[in-house]
Amino acid sequence: IFAAMIAVTVTASLERGVLTALADLWSDAWFRATLADAYFGFLTFYCWVAYRENGWTGRIVWLLAILCLGNI
Repeated sequence: IFAAMIAVTVTASLERGVLTALADLWSDAWFRATLADAYFGFLTFYCWVAYRENGWTGRIVWLLAILCLGNI
């Protein structure tokens, strides 16, 4: 799964940059809905991680990792 996610991400990045894709796709309501669905899922998972994590440093590191890396 990890290798597949890396391959898909690298292939997509070589085809078109993230910011270029965002500019092109933002007007599509399904793109925004899918993006919201993914990030609400990430935040739901993060709430559980933050509950289990003892210190604020770990909570912040986990939040950044989840939001920046997603399912990778």
